[in-house]
Amino acid sequence: MELELKNGDKIEIKSLMDISNANLVTGFINEVHAESKHLVKVRPIKAGNEQEWLKDKKNEISKGATVYLVALNKNRVIGSTSLICFKGRMAHVAELEVMIRKEYHNNGLGYSLVKEVLKRRTPQMERVMLYYFSGNKIARRIYNHLGFKEVAKMKGWFKADNGTYEDMINMELIS
Repeated sequence: MELELKNGDKIEIKSLMDISNANLVTGFINEVHAESKHLVKVRPIKAGNEQEWLKDKKNEISKGATVYLVALNKNRVIGSTSLICFKGRMAHVAELEVMIRKEYHNNGLGYSLVKEVLKRRTPQMERVMLYYFSGNKIARRIYNHLGFKEVAKMKGWFKADNGTYEDMINMELIS
Protein backbone atom coordinates (compact mmCIF):
# COMPACT_ATOMS: atom_id res chain seq x y z
CA MET A 1 0.00 0.00 0.00
CA GLU A 2 1.31 3.44 -0.91
CA LEU A 3 0.57 6.61 1.01
CA GLU A 4 1.45 10.28 0.61
CA LEU A 5 2.27 12.11 3.83
CA LYS A 6 1.39 15.75 4.58
CA ASN A 7 4.99 16.74 3.76
CA GLY A 8 4.65 15.19 0.26
CA ASP A 9 6.80 12.11 0.95
CA LYS A 10 5.49 8.96 -0.69
CA ILE A 11 5.84 5.95 1.56
CA GLU A 12 5.05 2.27 1.37
CA ILE A 13 3.24 0.31 4.09
CA LYS A 14 4.13 -3.40 4.18
CA SER A 15 3.32 -6.36 6.36
CA LEU A 16 6.27 -7.65 8.36
CA MET A 17 5.69 -10.91 6.45
CA ASP A 18 7.04 -9.13 3.35
CA ILE A 19 10.29 -8.06 5.08
CA SER A 20 13.32 -10.37 4.86
CA ASN A 21 16.00 -8.08 6.33
CA ALA A 22 15.56 -8.32 10.10
CA ASN A 23 18.15 -5.57 10.71
CA LEU A 24 15.99 -3.11 8.78
CA VAL A 25 13.22 -3.39 11.38
CA THR A 26 15.20 -4.16 14.53
CA GLY A 27 17.56 -1.26 13.81
CA PHE A 28 14.52 1.02 13.55
CA ILE A 29 13.10 -0.31 16.84
CA ASN A 30 16.38 0.29 18.65
CA GLU A 31 16.83 3.80 17.21
CA VAL A 32 13.28 4.91 18.02
CA HIS A 33 13.50 3.36 21.49
CA ALA A 34 16.61 5.49 22.14
CA GLU A 35 15.02 8.73 20.88
CA SER A 36 11.54 8.44 22.41
CA LYS A 37 10.40 8.81 25.99
CA HIS A 38 6.84 7.76 25.14
CA LEU A 39 7.26 4.06 24.35
CA VAL A 40 5.48 2.05 27.02
CA LYS A 41 6.50 -1.58 26.53
CA VAL A 42 8.85 -1.70 23.55
CA ARG A 43 12.29 -3.05 24.39
CA PRO A 44 15.46 -2.85 22.28
CA ILE A 45 16.44 -5.98 20.34
CA LYS A 46 19.85 -7.29 21.40
CA ALA A 47 22.56 -7.59 18.75
CA GLY A 48 22.64 -11.12 17.38
CA ASN A 49 18.92 -11.73 18.06
CA GLU A 50 17.57 -9.94 14.99
CA GLN A 51 16.77 -13.01 12.85
CA GLU A 52 15.23 -14.84 15.81
CA TRP A 53 13.05 -11.80 16.58
CA LEU A 54 11.83 -11.67 12.95
CA LYS A 55 11.15 -15.42 12.86
CA ASP A 56 9.15 -15.24 16.13
CA LYS A 57 7.07 -12.28 14.91
CA LYS A 58 6.31 -13.99 11.59
CA ASN A 59 5.27 -17.12 13.48
CA GLU A 60 2.83 -15.06 15.59
CA ILE A 61 1.47 -13.43 12.41
CA SER A 62 0.91 -16.80 10.73
CA LYS A 63 -1.13 -17.93 13.76
CA GLY A 64 -3.39 -14.84 13.58
CA ALA A 65 -2.13 -13.59 16.95
CA THR A 66 -0.26 -10.58 15.52
CA VAL A 67 -0.62 -8.02 12.76
CA TYR A 68 2.57 -6.03 12.19
CA LEU A 69 3.01 -3.24 9.64
CA VAL A 70 6.06 -1.18 8.73
CA ALA A 71 6.22 2.13 6.87
CA LEU A 72 9.15 2.59 4.52
CA ASN A 73 10.53 5.67 2.82
CA LYS A 74 13.13 4.69 0.23
CA ASN A 75 13.81 1.37 1.98
CA ARG A 76 14.25 3.04 5.41
CA VAL A 77 11.76 2.10 8.14
CA ILE A 78 10.16 5.31 9.41
CA GLY A 79 7.28 3.84 11.40
CA SER A 80 5.60 0.66 12.55
CA THR A 81 2.45 -0.49 14.24
CA SER A 82 1.30 -3.80 15.59
CA LEU A 83 -1.62 -5.57 17.17
CA ILE A 84 -0.35 -8.34 19.43
CA CYS A 85 -2.71 -10.71 21.23
CA PHE A 86 -2.20 -11.60 24.83
CA LYS A 87 -1.94 -15.29 25.66
CA GLY A 88 -4.22 -17.70 27.54
CA ARG A 89 -7.63 -16.47 28.64
CA MET A 90 -6.90 -13.02 27.24
CA ALA A 91 -5.98 -14.28 23.77
CA HIS A 92 -9.02 -12.42 22.35
CA VAL A 93 -7.49 -9.06 23.39
CA ALA A 94 -4.90 -7.37 21.18
CA GLU A 95 -2.60 -4.57 22.32
CA LEU A 96 -1.81 -1.76 19.90
CA GLU A 97 1.76 -0.47 19.66
CA VAL A 98 2.94 2.39 17.44
CA MET A 99 6.44 3.74 16.76
CA ILE A 100 7.23 6.71 14.51
CA ARG A 101 10.61 8.36 13.89
CA LYS A 102 10.61 11.89 15.36
CA GLU A 103 11.20 13.56 12.00
CA TYR A 104 7.93 12.00 10.76
CA HIS A 105 5.72 13.17 13.64
CA ASN A 106 2.72 15.34 12.67
CA ASN A 107 2.70 14.10 9.05
CA GLY A 108 -0.33 11.79 9.27
CA LEU A 109 1.80 8.65 9.44
CA GLY A 110 0.70 7.52 12.91
CA TYR A 111 -2.97 7.98 12.09
CA SER A 112 -2.63 6.15 8.75
CA LEU A 113 -0.71 3.24 10.26
CA VAL A 114 -3.19 2.75 13.11
CA LYS A 115 -6.16 2.99 10.75
CA GLU A 116 -4.59 0.39 8.44
CA VAL A 117 -3.60 -2.07 11.20
CA LEU A 118 -7.15 -1.89 12.61
CA LYS A 119 -8.53 -2.81 9.16
CA ARG A 120 -6.31 -5.90 9.18
CA ARG A 121 -7.41 -7.21 12.60
CA THR A 122 -7.79 -10.97 12.68
CA PRO A 123 -11.00 -12.67 13.94
CA GLN A 124 -9.11 -13.60 17.13
CA MET A 125 -8.75 -9.88 17.96
CA GLU A 126 -12.17 -9.26 19.50
CA ARG A 127 -10.96 -6.34 21.60
CA VAL A 128 -8.17 -3.81 21.09
CA MET A 129 -6.50 -1.84 23.86
CA LEU A 130 -3.47 0.39 24.27
CA TYR A 131 -1.43 2.34 26.79
CA TYR A 132 0.11 5.77 26.39
CA PHE A 133 1.67 8.36 28.66
CA SER A 134 -0.52 11.29 29.59
CA GLY A 135 1.99 13.79 28.17
CA ASN A 136 1.69 12.36 24.65
CA LYS A 137 -1.05 14.69 23.35
CA ILE A 138 -0.52 13.67 19.70
CA ALA A 139 -1.24 10.03 20.52
CA ARG A 140 -4.37 10.97 22.49
CA ARG A 141 -5.75 12.98 19.56
CA ILE A 142 -5.17 10.12 17.09
CA TYR A 143 -6.66 7.45 19.36
CA ASN A 144 -9.74 9.53 20.20
CA HIS A 145 -10.32 10.24 16.51
CA LEU A 146 -10.20 6.52 15.71
CA GLY A 147 -12.78 5.60 18.37
CA PHE A 148 -10.64 4.66 21.38
CA LYS A 149 -11.98 5.66 24.81
CA GLU A 150 -10.10 6.06 28.07
CA VAL A 151 -10.90 3.21 30.46
CA ALA A 152 -8.27 3.74 33.16
CA LYS A 153 -5.65 6.18 34.38
CA MET A 154 -2.74 4.81 36.38
CA LYS A 155 -1.28 7.67 38.45
CA GLY A 156 2.49 7.96 38.41
CA TRP A 157 3.17 4.65 36.65
CA PHE A 158 5.96 6.03 34.49
CA LYS A 159 9.15 7.41 35.97
CA ALA A 160 11.03 9.67 33.57
CA ASP A 161 14.82 9.89 33.39
CA ASN A 162 14.67 13.20 35.30
CA GLY A 163 12.89 11.52 38.22
CA THR A 164 9.42 12.94 37.57
CA TYR A 165 6.35 10.74 37.29
CA GLU A 166 3.73 10.66 34.55
CA ASP A 167 0.34 8.98 34.42
CA MET A 168 -0.27 6.07 32.08
CA ILE A 169 -3.59 6.03 30.24
CA ASN A 170 -5.31 2.80 29.17
CA MET A 171 -7.70 3.05 26.20
CA GLU A 172 -9.97 0.54 24.50
CA LEU A 173 -11.43 0.60 21.01
CA ILE A 174 -15.15 1.12 21.35
CA SER A 175 -16.73 0.02 18.08
